[in-house]
Amino acid sequence: MIFPWELQELFYSRSVSIIGGADHVDLNTANSSDLVIRINNHFLHQGGKVDAIYSAACAPPAIPYSRLRYIAFDLNGPFKDELQQLCSQHKIRNYGYPGNGYTKPNPIGPEHEWLNTFTSELGTKPFTGILAIKHISIMPVKSIFLTGFDFYSSGGCETRKTLSGEKVIVRGPHAIAPQLAWFYRLLMHDRRITTDDRIKESFAEATGCD
Repeated sequence: MIFPWELQELFYSRSVSIIGGADHVDLNTANSSDLVIRINNHFLHQGGKVDAIYSAACAPPAIPYSRLRYIAFDLNGPFKDELQQLCSQHKIRNYGYPGNGYTKPNPIGPEHEWLNTFTSELGTKPFTGILAIKHISIMPVKSIFLTGFDFYSSGGCETRKTLSGEKVIVRGPHAIAPQLAWFYRLLMHDRRITTDDRIKESFAEATGCD
């Protein structure tokens, strides 16, 4: 397991790209970063560099692991044992995070409390991509380029009613609106972050997701 100070060292003053799971990705810009972070197994059809992976509920893919700098995975996810074994076998630094939110300090360790606080702030379980963006944004990186995020504006969402009768747009256990609002605030205030043009267009499309 990688410790917080090791992550700080890994990312210190590095340019980082985070590529989401959408089909529209700017690989040319992303691949020029020092470190390229991928979400789940989407890189298998997207191509491009893979320096680190954030994985929530995906089986380990068959790729050359010697080039990976680290893997972050959900300690409550269905493939955590396989991912831990893979990291041990290939000597890959790994960061296991508690994917479930807690109403009190998380029971795993204080180095994970940022995620517990973030989940409480959102009021919903964050997408793996949003979790990765949040985590990297608190690292001492030089720059962050984001591409491949469309917030499921192309489909896969549904509208549900809360107990109070309010309609919310969700995908599984993830409410979309609070994550969009957080992401928008981050873009407005974190001067290290740039995005591809598609992400800007996706804000309007995502709010119309049905």
